[in-house]
Amino acid sequence: MPSIRATQVKSDLEALEDLGADVRDRVLARLPGDFPAQVADASRLDWIPLPVVTSLCRAVRQETDEDGLRRWCRAATNLSLQTPLFGPIISGAVAIFGRDPQRIFKVLPTGWNAAMRACGELKVDVTAAGRVVLEIHHVPDEMRDRDLLLAIGGSFEVVFDECRTDGRCELEVRPPAEAPRYVARWPLRVA
Repeated sequence: MPSIRATQVKSDLEALEDLGADVRDRVLARLPGDFPAQVADASRLDWIPLPVVTSLCRAVRQETDEDGLRRWCRAATNLSLQTPLFGPIISGAVAIFGRDPQRIFKVLPTGWNAAMRACGELKVDVTAAGRVVLEIHHVPDEMRDRDLLLAIGGSFEVVFDECRTDGRCELEVRPPAEAPRYVARWPLRVA
């Protein structure tokens, strides 16, 4: 079963606070009643089934919009980077490579493998200065939900936060049978 590490889902729930109490409450009202308890009872290393997380993404988008969904997931991923499971991946990369987005994007497959189970394989291709392409190969059908894919794009944008630069990671519109693809772009720094 495609699943996401409970550490991330706990951060997802915590990041609902960033949306404001009213929106948080409306999002939670859209979810099965046992959802918060199921996540709270899970250890940080447990796995939460992907369809459960997809329902959370859908509820956030319904109560905000696509940009709100992306911002929420970016905030949630920033929270998960404060955990012992995910934090060392990015902080270690920054310590080794500096705040260079191209190099930091290259370590995202390590984080993907720690966070996702049976959700496909993340590939990162540096295509030009200030531009990286990310593709998720061998995705199960459960990964093809647009709200989930938009949220994932928001999670990739934590690279820009860690590198202290502006940038955006856009989901490309592609035929359903093709690998989901994101294009990350950011302004080049002039020395």
